[in-house]
Amino acid sequence: MRTHRQARLQSLTHQLVAETLQRDYSWEGSIVTVASVELNSASDHAKVFISILPPTHRDKILSDLKRQEKKIEWTLLKKMPIRPVPSLEFVLDIGLSESAKVEKLLQDQ
Repeated sequence: MRTHRQARLQSLTHQLVAETLQRDYSWEGSIVTVASVELNSASDHAKVFISILPPTHRDKILSDLKRQEKKIEWTLLKKMPIRPVPSLEFVLDIGLSESAKVEKLLQDQ
């Protein structure tokens, strides 16, 4: 069961990761969006689901983000009022691209 504190921490993690990516990182010709964040029950690990458009740049951007995880965690450490800051794991959110494929298939019919 998720507590009010966990929900607030999840929301804050989502907001700060999104702001950090927008401010400190850019990938030419790509749009990177934080789709959602899931915290584990101990609130010490966060899965950050990322949507990347166009899909052709997914692998490169996801590997860049995985290399920068500790740097982004350090940024969160400076801005979050709680300790310890959750460790981050960037995961590709395929929901957006899958829905676009379904929509295209429906339009083609």
